[in-house]
Amino acid sequence: MKLNKLFFANSKHIFLLMTTILVLSIYSISFLEAPYFFWDDDWMVVENPFLIDMSRANIRQLFIYPHSGQYSPINSIFYILLINTFGMDPLALHVAVVLVHIVNVYLVFIFISKLLQLAEKNNFSYNQIQIIAGLISFIFGISSIQIESVAWISASKIVLYSLFFLLAIIFFLNYLNNKSVIQLSLSFFTFVIALGCKEQAVVLPCILVLIIIYAKIPRKKYFLALTPYFILSILFGIYTLIIQNDGESQSSVNDYYPFYQRVLLSTYSIVQYIVKTLIPIRQWVFYSFPMKIGENIPPIFYFYPILIFGICVFLIKSYIKNREKNGFLLFGSLFFLINIFLTLHILPMSRYSLMADRYLYIPLIGIYYVVIILLIRYYNKLKKIKSRNLLIYTTIFYVLLILLRSFLYIKEWSHFWSEDVLGY
Repeated sequence: MKLNKLFFANSKHIFLLMTTILVLSIYSISFLEAPYFFWDDDWMVVENPFLIDMSRANIRQLFIYPHSGQYSPINSIFYILLINTFGMDPLALHVAVVLVHIVNVYLVFIFISKLLQLAEKNNFSYNQIQIIAGLISFIFGISSIQIESVAWISASKIVLYSLFFLLAIIFFLNYLNNKSVIQLSLSFFTFVIALGCKEQAVVLPCILVLIIIYAKIPRKKYFLALTPYFILSILFGIYTLIIQNDGESQSSVNDYYPFYQRVLLSTYSIVQYIVKTLIPIRQWVFYSFPMKIGENIPPIFYFYPILIFGICVFLIKSYIKNREKNGFLLFGSLFFLINIFLTLHILPMSRYSLMADRYLYIPLIGIYYVVIILLIRYYNKLKKIKSRNLLIYTTIFYVLLILLRSFLYIKEWSHFWSEDVLGY
C-alpha cells in the first residue's frame, strides 16, 4: 500500500526519468550504427552554403529567401549554431535533435496535465491526471513512429517546430487560467518561432479554438485574442503555397492526382496512420502511391471513406450523448486530424510518397489521448482487484512491445540508410 502511494506521489518524475533513459538508449543505437548524414542531408545541411556563415547579412538572407522551396529560417539557425560549435559533425547534430525530442517529452507531459486540469478535472483525480499525462508522454518519447523524425537530421525541423508549437499551447493554457497578457504574448511569440521552423505550425489557431471548445470556455471573450494567430497563419499559408511553386513541387501543381482520388487516398492514409500509431508494424522509410498519375485507383480504396464516415458518426453520437464525459473523444480525434490534415495530399504536395512516419510526430498525441483516457475510465469501472491488475499487466505488456519495436526498428532504419542507400 505504501509502495502504491509512493508511486502515485512521484509518478510524474518516474515517468519522465524512465522516458529520458529509454529515449537515450534507443537513439544511442543510431549514434553507433549510423553516425553519418543520410538522404536529403546533403543539400539541406552538408552542401548548404547558408549554414556556414554566421554573419548578420547571411541570417537576414535566411529570413527573406526560401531554400529549395522550403522556408525554415529558425531551423537553419539551429544548424548554424551547431555547425559553428562542433563543425560539420553528424553525431553532434544527431545528439542535439535527440535532446530536443526529450524536451518535447516533458512539454507533452505539461501540455496534457494542464489540459486535463482545465477540461477533465471533474472526471479524474489529480493522480489519474498525472498517470494519463505520464503514459502519453512516455509513448510519445519511445514510440518507433518517432524514429524518422528524431534520427533523421533533415527531419529536425519537425522536432524543433514541435517544441515551440507545444510551448505556444502551454502558454495559451496558462493564459486561459490566469488571463495574463504576458502568457498570451509568449504564446504568440513561440507560435511565430514555430512557423519559422516548419509550415505545419499554421494549424495552431485551430488547435487553440479546439481547446477553448473542449474546456467549455465562453468563446466570445477569446475571439479577439485569437485574431492575430489566424491572420498570421493565413498569410504564412499563402506564402508557403507561393514558394511551393519552386523546384520539384511544380510537378504537384501541373501534373497531379485528381481531387476525388486525393480524397480517397487521404481516407486511406488516416486509417493507416491510426493503425501504425497503435500497432507500429510494417513501417518503412517510403510509402509509395498505389498507382501512377492518370491510372485508376484500386477498388479497395473506396472502402475507406465509408469506414471514416462510420467513425465520425460514432464520435459525434458519443459526444451528443454525454458531452461532459465524452468530450475527450472528439478532442483527441480532431487534434489528430487537424495536425495531420496538411500532409494528406488533399492539397497537392511536392512529395513522392503517400505517407511518412514523421508526419505523426505531433498527431500521435491526439490518438493516445483518446486511448489512454479510455483505458483509465475502463480501469475505474472495474470493481475486482484481479480485473484491475490484469488490465495493468496488459498495459505494461503493450508498452513493452512498443519499446521492443523501437529498439528493433531503429536498427532496421539505420541499416536501410547505411547499406541500401549509402552503400556503407
